[in-house]
Amino acid sequence: MGASTENSSKRSKNSTSGAYTASPNSETPSSYEFNSSSPMERPMGQKAAKRKGKAKENINATEPPSSVNSDTMTKRMNLMENLARLKEEENKLVKEKMESEARLKEEENKLIKEKMEFEAMQFIMSDTSKMNDSQREFHEKQCNNLKEKYGW
Repeated sequence: MGASTENSSKRSKNSTSGAYTASPNSETPSSYEFNSSSPMERPMGQKAAKRKGKAKENINATEPPSSVNSDTMTKRMNLMENLARLKEEENKLVKEKMESEARLKEEENKLIKEKMEFEAMQFIMSDTSKMNDSQREFHEKQCNNLKEKYGW
């Protein structure tokens, strides 16, 4: 039976520390037996090693020299001032545009009103000699309405 257990793939506790070994006659001491005075620590895994390496890279990347940092802050402040100035100019231009559009609309309304008054005056001054009595009566009523409307 001893020969069959040596070729067996089953693991068994054969070391003095109670660690599992693949073969029953392991003569190499385990890491736990060899350094029994230190606490039991495991070696670092690949993922943990990668995280540790990346953390070092990030620390080095995020700590620029102070002169570079102050230059960056100065550039940022200049850009922010320029942006604020441009926003003020944009607001000023928008306000001027709105005022210009309002003036144009006022002038347009004034011209429309003058045109309507001119047409009303033409209607009032039209020749009534060729009109029959009912047409003259209608014309006179319309003239009175227009005079009242425009305050003539």
